[in-house]
Amino acid sequence: MAIIRKAFQMFDTSKSGYIETVKIATILNTMGQLFDEGELSNLIRKNDPEHTGKVNFDGFAEIASHFLEEDDDANTQQELKEAFR
Repeated sequence: MAIIRKAFQMFDTSKSGYIETVKIATILNTMGQLFDEGELSNLIRKNDPEHTGKVNFDGFAEIASHFLEEDDDANTQQELKEAFR
C-alpha cells in the first residue's frame, strides 16, 4: 500500500488529493504493470461514477491493486525509484 501511495503522491502534483484518470495508464506503465485497456476503463468508470476525470487515493488504490503483480516490496521500491528518476 505504501508503494501505491507513493505513486499517487508523485502524480498528485497539485496536492489536491486527486489524480486525473488519464494519468492512471501512465502510472501503471511506469510501474511496469501490464493491464488490459478495457478492464482499466471499467475500473476507472467504477471509481469515477460522476465522470469528473479524477479519482482520490482510495479509488486509485483499488484500480492499481487490481493490476499489481505479486512482488516483494524491495523489488517494487527499486522499480519505482528507477522509474521516477
